[in-house]
Amino acid sequence: MDKRIFKYLAGELSKEEKERFVHDVNTNELLRHDVESAMKMEALMNMVLRSSDKNVQYTSFRGANKKETDKYPEIKKINWWRYIAAVLVGAVMCYLYLDKVSFDKTQVAMQTLTVPVGQRAKLILPDGTEVWANSGSKVTYPSMFGQERNVKVEGEALFYVAKDPEHPFIVTANNHCVKALGTIFNVEAYKDKESIVTLIEGSVKVYEVNKEESGVVLQPNYKLVCNGTLMSVEVANSDVIEWKDGMIVFTKQSMAEIIGVLQKRFNVTIKVKNNAINDFVYSGKFRQDDGVETILNVISRVHHFKIEHQKAQQTIYLSMP
Repeated sequence: MDKRIFKYLAGELSKEEKERFVHDVNTNELLRHDVESAMKMEALMNMVLRSSDKNVQYTSFRGANKKETDKYPEIKKINWWRYIAAVLVGAVMCYLYLDKVSFDKTQVAMQTLTVPVGQRAKLILPDGTEVWANSGSKVTYPSMFGQERNVKVEGEALFYVAKDPEHPFIVTANNHCVKALGTIFNVEAYKDKESIVTLIEGSVKVYEVNKEESGVVLQPNYKLVCNGTLMSVEVANSDVIEWKDGMIVFTKQSMAEIIGVLQKRFNVTIKVKNNAINDFVYSGKFRQDDGVETILNVISRVHHFKIEHQKAQQTIYLSMP
């Protein structure tokens, strides 16, 4: 592997060396492949696996692959804290896909964190912003920010934005943008569903892409529901971000809504044999570790429906007795 790769990631190349290196990457497919592999490696270096809320295990790629790093002593000089660390929560490791790595004139690489269904992940962006990504979500971000800090979200993510008044933080999700300077907010933007922006602290402006002048400024404890071009402001529930801590909270939600959440969080299919079940309303709080069957059993004690789980098909049927 070309030694310049590690020096490039560590910022140890001179201006002339960097320009030559980027030119070589753009014209040499083999070198480009090695660069992408190295970027995946450095992202995995600081990965932390959390098997429970109390037990944390740390893994070191460099320690596990010492022979490889001995070939390139400059790898030990890398300031690893400068790069992205992904903290993966749950019994199963989330997968970090750097599936859109590219070199352009600004020499900035785009990276994507993909969270499998049933998991959640923590990510620290280059500016120090802390991001929590929920089940089945994607967060795309550059390896370094420019005048604006632009991030794209598919799914749900909670942002603790690092304060930097000179560089606005902008999240794009489902054709809407959320602009902030330093604040805490939650974005829910799964495909084929209305987008919801909930402000926890600070101030944000929400607007359609390229229509900032007609945006809506949110105040803390309010949420903005975006359905196409329609936007409405509502009072937010205080438990909206408890998913970050592995909680599933329902507040006067219909079974149709609850089923949607459970399918997303547990990667199962839930089918209703009697449409009347969809109209049942329920409030309650569960830990994700409780499992989908336990949650449905608790709800069924209130609304008295039957549960049939066909595990081979990963399908749960709900019916009236």
